[in-house]
Amino acid sequence: MKKSLLCVLLTAVLCVAAVAPMAGCGNNKNDGDTQVLRVVAHTGQDSFLEPFFEAFMEENPDIRVEGLYGVDQYQELDTNTPPDLLFIGTGQLADYPQVFEDINVVIDEYYDNDAAKISAFKSQFMDGLLDYCTYQDKLMILPNNVNVGLLYYNKDLFDAAGIAYPDNTWTHDDFIRVGKQLTKKDDNGNYTQWGCSTTGGWWGEYLIYVRQYGGEFYKADGKTPAMDTPEFKQGIEFFKNKCVGENKFAPNPGDTSVGAGALGGFISRATAMEFGGHTGNWVSYNALQGFNWDVEVLPTPAGKPDARGGELALEGWGIAKKSKNKTAAMRLLEYLYTAEGTELYSVSGKLMPTKAFKEKILSTPKAERPVPQNMEAVFEEMERGIPLPANPHFTYCAQAPVWNNIQNYLNGTVSYDGFATASITAINNYVMMQD
Repeated sequence: MKKSLLCVLLTAVLCVAAVAPMAGCGNNKNDGDTQVLRVVAHTGQDSFLEPFFEAFMEENPDIRVEGLYGVDQYQELDTNTPPDLLFIGTGQLADYPQVFEDINVVIDEYYDNDAAKISAFKSQFMDGLLDYCTYQDKLMILPNNVNVGLLYYNKDLFDAAGIAYPDNTWTHDDFIRVGKQLTKKDDNGNYTQWGCSTTGGWWGEYLIYVRQYGGEFYKADGKTPAMDTPEFKQGIEFFKNKCVGENKFAPNPGDTSVGAGALGGFISRATAMEFGGHTGNWVSYNALQGFNWDVEVLPTPAGKPDARGGELALEGWGIAKKSKNKTAAMRLLEYLYTAEGTELYSVSGKLMPTKAFKEKILSTPKAERPVPQNMEAVFEEMERGIPLPANPHFTYCAQAPVWNNIQNYLNGTVSYDGFATASITAINNYVMMQD
């Protein structure tokens, strides 16, 4: 019987290297007064955060932690009791940089500018990840979860067809070939099984292809839409060929005809693969009894084995500039990366971004791991992943303005040039109204 994801996470975190409280302001008490540390989190996270906070308070009786669940943290900053720790993902770092303290400054003060202690704290994290938590030279968050796009596959559907599982040598050609083999119709021409799902409505899939072909959402200045570049066109054309035409092995979200529906996506178990799926789906997939799945690195264009494209996203806590309890906030963040703190936090299924966490998982034989077992692919894709553009308008523009025009292109109502022109016009009009 496979162990649960929770089991391996609980085991893995026991070996996370703890950084003990060090000299300097990290050891300072507040003259016996209890400091109230207000921490923002998502709705529903109290189930694992409250035990985490309780354990921290037992070791730090001069600090009382209050969880603020599901609140608008930016509105809360304008109250008489603003939050101290703000929760944000790296995709939103460009939205409100002015409200975050530079954690580098806090860390320097916390460790009395001791270079060895500062280095010891930062060296816990996987190489390069803190760079993605930085915006305009400011370290805005310390990460507590990593998410990356991967190729997901249903092992039972591959086994039933006698097809070998994907591996890290797969190209787009392999993806198409196997996807077509795993796509099925009934006698009436209705699709009963898809080779792959389609992610519509946002950038989750289409932007990966664009990036793998060497493109980006914006041009080099980070502001000019890049839909009129040949690389963007290659990526979107591959996306279309997957959903429309003779190579079709995935549903077209805009096709409402009978028998052409999505069949519930990858989680329905009537779809063999999902391209660019996120690690946040693991808990849902593993909640389905008998769902036999795993992951692999993303297939790349033929001749481009090192092509990068999968989204790398981190989330974590940042210290509010308005906070009067920055030392207490740093003490909680420091505790998060101790063995005890990481164990309590990661019961939620989070992938902690520490080297020790990674090393423990990879030291377990693959056959003894829970699903997903191919964690080598997860960490390899983390190294290849790309964060979202640091543009405050990206999140909106990559959804409605661009996706709506992609759908028109998939449906054949506009040419590619028509798609590109309409998308660029929509983005520029939106930015003009916002600025």
